[in-house]
Amino acid sequence: YMYCETLSSLSTELTQLSSGIAVVFAAEKDFDYVALQVVMKETKITVVGAFFPGVIAEGQVRHSGFVLKHFDSSFDLQLCDSKKVIQEFSRNNISAGTGIILMDALSQWNQAFLKTIFYKLGKDFKFIGGGAGSLELVQKPCVFDKDGIYIDKAIILLLQEKVAIGLQHGYYRMAGPFVATRTEGKKIVELNWENPYEVYSNIVNQDSSIPITKEDFLSVSKCYPLGLGHKGHEDIVRDPIFADSDGSIHCIDAVPEHAALYVLKGDKTKLIEAASSSCIEALSQLTDEPSHCLIIDCVSRELFLGDDFGKEIKIASDTLTKRFKNMQIEGVLSMGEVSTFKNGRLEIYNKTFLTTLLYV
Repeated sequence: YMYCETLSSLSTELTQLSSGIAVVFAAEKDFDYVALQVVMKETKITVVGAFFPGVIAEGQVRHSGFVLKHFDSSFDLQLCDSKKVIQEFSRNNISAGTGIILMDALSQWNQAFLKTIFYKLGKDFKFIGGGAGSLELVQKPCVFDKDGIYIDKAIILLLQEKVAIGLQHGYYRMAGPFVATRTEGKKIVELNWENPYEVYSNIVNQDSSIPITKEDFLSVSKCYPLGLGHKGHEDIVRDPIFADSDGSIHCIDAVPEHAALYVLKGDKTKLIEAASSSCIEALSQLTDEPSHCLIIDCVSRELFLGDDFGKEIKIASDTLTKRFKNMQIEGVLSMGEVSTFKNGRLEIYNKTFLTTLLYV
């Protein structure tokens, strides 16, 4: 595992590998798949990856360069079409362990796709992963292998390692519950049988010093996400990103019809504490020293925390290295965090800090 600032340093590292699989987490800025493909084709081993708004390495966020993770053990790999239900999953080498999912964050099929994976593999595998793509929120090809870079696709990598998972966000309930009376995938069409934008903006504008408008929606909504009620754990966050002229609200990920929704509020101190809690939660599940640490941290937390985002990465880093002083803290800024929930279900989260520690 390591951070490579340039493509040539990535190339140097990749050419030294002779077995296993390499996963390349690329940062969006200056990302050039055509040049990367040339490098990947020169390697002896399987290489897969995706690009994200940023990567986490050496205790800080970087908006260009690559984090390279090498797993030198048996693996199974599948490039899946998010739109199609997988009939059979190739499990030639691994019968149980951890699944890493890299998926196109803006694909509209993700919720159904994860449901399928869960029914096929959820008994034997704990899953971790994240939504890849561009911070411009325009769907672009973002998941790649040596043969190409894809839209509406996901890579699933099965490993025999076990995984310890910590999952926290730190947002708290401000109002609700409301019923998502009508939804169409990621779009809330009716909230409490009323116009969603009117219900939401009324609540937000009582609290926000900057009024929310349909034209300037995201700059205020990023502070007031929605939460799906979840018994015995923090709400699952849904990120509202824009409002239609008719008042429908679009979220990054699907909102189930008839779900109980809360309007949440963020507080910088609570968010930073949540990152530490996420690390503690993961550490508490370990039975052995981890071989890999992968942080999957929502890019919207960086947007919300601004200059204080470094504190979130530092507190996480300090919490983990206090226990394992040589641990390399690496990861991505994702658009949607993917993880097996405590009750075993596979779920997409938004605005969440996901700590994953792989161990044998």
